[in-house]
Amino acid sequence: MMKKWIEVPIFCVILALVCGVLAQEQTRVHIVKKGDTLWDLSGYYMENPFLWPDIYEANTEKIDDPHWIYPGQEFMIPPFYPGVPEVIPPSELPPEELLPEELPPPEEAVALPPVSRIEYRLPVVAKELAYEGGYLARDVEIFGGYILDSDPPNVKNLTSHMLIYIDRGTEDQVNVGDRFTVFRVGRGIKHPKTGEYLGKMVRILGVVRVTEVRDRTSRAVIERSSEIIHVKDRIKPYEPEEIPVGEIPEPTDEMVEGYLVARKNHLGTLRPFDIVYIDNGSLGGLQIGDVFEVYRTGKWKKDPDTGDKVQLPDDIVGGLQVLKLKENSATAYMISINGQLDVARGETIRLISRLPSGG
Repeated sequence: MMKKWIEVPIFCVILALVCGVLAQEQTRVHIVKKGDTLWDLSGYYMENPFLWPDIYEANTEKIDDPHWIYPGQEFMIPPFYPGVPEVIPPSELPPEELLPEELPPPEEAVALPPVSRIEYRLPVVAKELAYEGGYLARDVEIFGGYILDSDPPNVKNLTSHMLIYIDRGTEDQVNVGDRFTVFRVGRGIKHPKTGEYLGKMVRILGVVRVTEVRDRTSRAVIERSSEIIHVKDRIKPYEPEEIPVGEIPEPTDEMVEGYLVARKNHLGTLRPFDIVYIDNGSLGGLQIGDVFEVYRTGKWKKDPDTGDKVQLPDDIVGGLQVLKLKENSATAYMISINGQLDVARGETIRLISRLPSGG
């Protein structure tokens, strides 16, 4: 009997040590250095830059905007499971060995439903980036309402956790706990090549949650803000983004081309993770997660030997990935920019990879 009681604590100590080693191997910490991007960190630690949302989601309390990370920040690198996660049926799970004394009496035994071991399936793009990216709209939304005032009143710049009043109440079937998207209609966008009117830019400013309801007004708290919010900004019912999960884009031979027609922030040089808009959407067969390369057609040069004109290879200047779809346009973010090239509206794009399931 004494031997059995000695073996059990030793086994527990060994098990704890093994679990500690495995935890250290699976969870790593990276200290950001100058020039680091989430794209680069994902490529280094997780062997695939498209998995950068995994790092972003694991560190949202430290990252306000995924394209602004700063030297000295410490990010947790989540566990990486290369290949397709394996699902083990309950019938194939190895049985657990128990000492006879540990088996429960028959009358105390409880039948539990079978459980499979699965891995968590992450979205193919960051949901917050997709939500806050905004979109182009030809017909500006006329539904919803407005922010009436702040609480306390007359606060000019509103941000997360501040209180506001909105012009919707019980007469509009508003209830405590309802969420609304705060948005602002921006400048009109024309196609840089054809001059066609593509719509106005709708900027997503944040999300508010109703805390108190009256007949025609409600009090709400700003749950999160991606930009400064003002009184008289518009609101509409909150709708979460529908993002595919558990897949990685694969190379495709499908011929889909278009143009980069606008950028969310039109000042300064375009950087990785900046939001842009393209002139193709769901009607053109685009899917969330599609990856495009941004390219410039190779120049024609005269061969000094033969006198013939030859075309040089296309110049690949960057890449982007689709976040949100409208019928005739899409919201995307820049995943890479090669060298010090200045990517601008009017650049040509072509599809290079998409999700195996078709999005």
